[in-house]
Amino acid sequence: MEIIQITAGRGPTECSWVVPLVCKKIIAEAKKYGIEANIVYKKEDHEKKTFKSMLVSLSGDGIAAFIDSWVGTIQW
Repeated sequence: MEIIQITAGRGPTECSWVVPLVCKKIIAEAKKYGIEANIVYKKEDHEKKTFKSMLVSLSGDGIAAFIDSWVGTIQW
């Protein structure tokens, strides 16, 4: 099992709005590869439906390569 973090860092509200969208995309993509993905932690931000941070646990074969494909920064 591995855990990845998606965070808005110190960005504005728009960054916190994107965190759950990226999380949803990661979970959907993991499913396509037969990797189990579950949200294990969420830190809400002050606006509705925004999150400062989310943690996703991944388990299954090929998770190292999957994680490597997502490592980095998504910049607006």
